[in-house]
Amino acid sequence: MEDSSLAIGGLLARVDRLEEDMFEIKKDQKEMLRILHNAEGSWKAMVAIGGIGAMIGGALVGIVSFWSNIKDIFVK
Repeated sequence: MEDSSLAIGGLLARVDRLEEDMFEIKKDQKEMLRILHNAEGSWKAMVAIGGIGAMIGGALVGIVSFWSNIKDIFVK
């Protein structure tokens, strides 16, 4: 009988700890959601800057490639 009482007591302590952990996780999750809601427009600006940078980089590579091969075009 004592063994089962000890086992139940241990399980109750573990459940209490799990409840505390879940409370902390929910609190942290709410904080992360708050941060994400505040950063709603800034990620769009970063994506736009990255897209424009990629477009400019692609154009520069195309121009350099064209000008490096221009003599081959007129020689043939």
